[in-house]
Amino acid sequence: MKDYKINKYIFIPVSAVILVGVIFLVLTEIKKTEKEESKIATSSIPVRVFHAPNIQAKAAFVLDAKTGETIYENNADTILPLASITKLMTALVSSENIASSTIITITEEDLKQDGDNGLLLGEKWRFDDLRDFTLLVSSNDGAEAIGGNFIEEMNEKAVSLGLHSLSFKNPSGLDISSSEPSNFGSARDASELFKYILENRPNILEITKHPSFRFVSKSGLVHYAQNTDTIVGKIPGLFASKTGYTDLAGGNLIVGIDEDISHPIIIAVLGSSENGRFDDVVALASSTREYFSQ
Repeated sequence: MKDYKINKYIFIPVSAVILVGVIFLVLTEIKKTEKEESKIATSSIPVRVFHAPNIQAKAAFVLDAKTGETIYENNADTILPLASITKLMTALVSSENIASSTIITITEEDLKQDGDNGLLLGEKWRFDDLRDFTLLVSSNDGAEAIGGNFIEEMNEKAVSLGLHSLSFKNPSGLDISSSEPSNFGSARDASELFKYILENRPNILEITKHPSFRFVSKSGLVHYAQNTDTIVGKIPGLFASKTGYTDLAGGNLIVGIDEDISHPIIIAVLGSSENGRFDDVVALASSTREYFSQ
């Protein structure tokens, strides 16, 4: 009877230990199976790879404007001269401060800017038309006419948008001298500015999808304007762009392309050459299409 009681008390804890061990093994096996299934599921999701092309630009950035994803970057935060990429901010801020139907008169001060796109002293323009003309042909005279009084506001806008690399001293992007650029920014912030305009004032960018356009000023003068972006119409889905070039900045270009319906992609290059900027963007657009086809 004594031996029976000893065996009974030994048997109960031993059984409990065995039961716990079995449960542990079962749970371990379940976790192992779940982990393997998760690994299989994950491995079945295709991993996209962006094949970066050889480009001349000192900095480049490719932004998925729909998701906010950075698709590609190279020196994207390096601060470089903006040249006429500046006119995107000029167009934005002036549009926020001037009514679309306001009549702008071209002054002698406007015409002092380098470059001649055919604007005449005393010529009158509806603001929206002059802004569109300015963006399409990258008119320095036009930029002065619509944005010459808004430099402080342009810098304030950059700060308010969190685009702290952007800084402006004039509305055109012209170099101040042969050794001093005027306006600066990074490829990332220039792309974010483009994205902001696209989302909040897309009508500003509408004109830039046209290879050319016929304008008639309020003075009745006809202006046949040619887009400074020579690859408009040559890249599938390109819906907006802005060029920039000075001796100190080199060649700059920023474009928006539709990867799919309502899926805009923004591509920016800074510090390329005058012709190389177009080749750079074409190459980056090709790599972007390849990226999304994977």
